[in-house]
Amino acid sequence: MDVLPLYFNEHIVKHYEIDAAGRFSLAALANHVQEDAAEHSRRLNVGYKHMNATNHAWMLSRARFKLISTPQLGSKIETETWVKDYDRMFSYRDFHFKYKDNVFAVANTAWLIINLETKKIVPAAEFVQKVYKLKDRCLLNDPIPKLRGVEGNAEHVFMNEVHFSSIDLNQHVNNVAYLQWYLDYLPKSLALTPIESISVNYLHELKLNEKVNIYYNIRQNNDQNLVTCEMVNAASDQASCRIEATHKKQA
Repeated sequence: MDVLPLYFNEHIVKHYEIDAAGRFSLAALANHVQEDAAEHSRRLNVGYKHMNATNHAWMLSRARFKLISTPQLGSKIETETWVKDYDRMFSYRDFHFKYKDNVFAVANTAWLIINLETKKIVPAAEFVQKVYKLKDRCLLNDPIPKLRGVEGNAEHVFMNEVHFSSIDLNQHVNNVAYLQWYLDYLPKSLALTPIESISVNYLHELKLNEKVNIYYNIRQNNDQNLVTCEMVNAASDQASCRIEATHKKQA
């Protein structure tokens, strides 16, 4: 049976997916991206088990989330995802999240394929060349940005230690944990304000018990708060993750 180029999923919003401000949480959104991508990849015969059998794995490299509105607790939401395209390095996958037939969030993602033995990047074409692409279907089609670091302009600095709860199947920090850390160390008043858009670059892995320095630069522009965040391995001084986000300005 041929696999459809679009994967659809329905879901009822649970209590644990609503944040302190009463909105569908960023972590919930990112978890759905991760799980729906995994399931569609499985159906395309490039899922976790297929890849692992040849010592390969998908690694999320870049992501962007645009949040338009929010569903409420108990709402039925729909997710749709598809492979957008690929180039020499990346396979691109997009997502629409819908509530009552209206898109309430959009996600764009760029994935790398890693050889688990050599730790080298494998050309995406080897795995997705034959997959049907939907290049212009997404509401947001511009490239996911390559982000710069805080670069000495940090206003808030924190240190976090990697705990067991942040480690995933690949024995490193799961991509969703970085988004949770981003919110955990923001000033509470800003963390509670709606995120309009957030872009993430995942650069180098972090492992159990490693320490990470988290740097923020927060500035205001008209009716928005613009936040740049960089997470740096305290031992190696390598940037592990960079984030740029736009929050609505506090009233």
